[in-house]
Amino acid sequence: MTLSSWRDAESAVLPVVVTYRVKPGNAAAFEQLLKLHWPTLKDLGLVNERPAVLLRSQSDPNLYLEVFDWNDKDAAAGAHQLPPVQELWEQMAALCEPSGGIQPVHYDPV
Repeated sequence: MTLSSWRDAESAVLPVVVTYRVKPGNAAAFEQLLKLHWPTLKDLGLVNERPAVLLRSQSDPNLYLEVFDWNDKDAAAGAHQLPPVQELWEQMAALCEPSGGIQPVHYDPV
């Protein structure tokens, strides 16, 4: 088996996989916010041109994944200081919960 990298070794881009554990009954509201996430980051110059990949588990409909590229480590860190991003993240987190050892929202650079 060959593993491919989401990015090349020369790139400053920081790919990330975000796992969201959504509270039961909150899928529709969460999906509306999730659809705003990447465009908000893009409008603020934090992510590259490649659109986010959004996935929902078939076996666990409360589990969502989002894959996208921060422009670099500074963009990822700087997002935490921007009110529009913070507001959106707070709204998204309010619709999530921990379950089965999975944090409500978990960011994993790849």
